Amino acid sequence: MADTESPTPRLLLPAIAATALVVALTGTVQIAALVALGGAAGVIAGMRRGSRLVLGIGVTIQFWAVVVAALGALRVELVLLASMAVVLCWDLGEQAITVADQLGATGTGTRPFAVHAAGTLLVGTLCYCGVYGLYQIAGGGQPLLALVLLLGGGTVVLAGTRI
Repeated sequence: MADTESPTPRLLLPAIAATALVVALTGTVQIAALVALGGAAGVIAGMRRGSRLVLGIGVTIQFWAVVVAALGALRVELVLLASMAVVLCWDLGEQAITVADQLGATGTGTRPFAVHAAGTLLVGTLCYCGVYGLYQIAGGGQPLLALVLLLGGGTVVLAGTRI
């Protein structure tokens, strides 16, 4: 039994594309790719069921796949892009569930969903540029673990705004 209405396939595709991007970007580190695949299964199951809890678990697993990939010497640019894809996947999945819950099976909600997705992508791109710029200016050979901790702190801040 679903927690809410199941989103239409049209609303599921952008979040599934974002989760596939995470799997592709972490693919050079084999263990991270396996973890990302497990997270992708959780994301897809959560969206199909309309369950925010299952979606959140899948996205958390994908985030840890990005951390594992970062520790496995994935390039900084790809770590940031994969992190942005994880956040995009979570946000689009949440939005798809919300639209399905509010409009039910009869409404599609494609236009507000597209506007929300575009806004999230814009904010994510600005954050990517800002974090990468800071890394280039202040990094100076610092270990990648510092970047991973920075991304983890950002995730905690994002999670704190949802509580």
